[in-house]
Amino acid sequence: MFRRHAVAFRLRTSRLQVEPHAGNLSLKTVFSGAERYEFSDRVTTVTPGQILFVRPDVTYSSSIRTAATTDSFSLFLPEPLLRTLATSNEVDAFLGSALSSTSLPGLPAVATGLKRVANAIELGDDLGSDAALVDLIAASGAAIEHAGQAAERLTASGARTRAELMRRLLLCRDLLHAHIETGISLARLAEETCLSEFHLMRCFRQCFGVSVAQYLVRLRMERAAESIETGRYSITEVARRSGYTDLSAFGRAFRRYWGRSATSYQRGGND
Repeated sequence: MFRRHAVAFRLRTSRLQVEPHAGNLSLKTVFSGAERYEFSDRVTTVTPGQILFVRPDVTYSSSIRTAATTDSFSLFLPEPLLRTLATSNEVDAFLGSALSSTSLPGLPAVATGLKRVANAIELGDDLGSDAALVDLIAASGAAIEHAGQAAERLTASGARTRAELMRRLLLCRDLLHAHIETGISLARLAEETCLSEFHLMRCFRQCFGVSVAQYLVRLRMERAAESIETGRYSITEVARRSGYTDLSAFGRAFRRYWGRSATSYQRGGND
């Protein structure tokens, strides 16, 4: 617990079941593995690079069931702390969001901030954790604002209608993140989000600026680059982790996206 009463939990486990509960606004991520969150209206799986914001007093449960250890981190922020460390506009962006909970893109500043806070806690560095928390709240406020701007791009009339549509589009995006390796059909996405395929495609592009298919390709190519950079995987394994069973198709997609071959990227050169 921080001096200003923020509460953080970092767990490293492959098995976890947390019963339904509610509390302060919270930010959740995993540094490795995956954690599943169940709300009254949807299920979200958080994987590395994703940040889940949960508004105050929203009831949810969570679970971890992974083959390897999941490194999970949750940070709970009471409103008085938010108003101490952030401007009123940022606090209002947190608390006034029409979304009950939202999974935003893994914005680097937010992901880095959560990692800094987690590491400072483990080191017992109170001053470092406070400094990291200030930066994190500012970055998180910007992330929430980003989601609000995305919702405003939707042509649906009325704030509540846009918020509900945004929630469904974020669910669609969560499903794409969760199915990088296996892929998921447009029909399944439409069924899960309770939207027609046409409506889903049109609104997804409005909101995120790319088509559903383009978004999945981007996820897969980013996963491929990250896998290569670890130095732990062969190109064949990188392709499989990125959702490609055909190595040639993976090679063409990688070159088209990154402008060079996967083997060149692995060597750190150009071709």
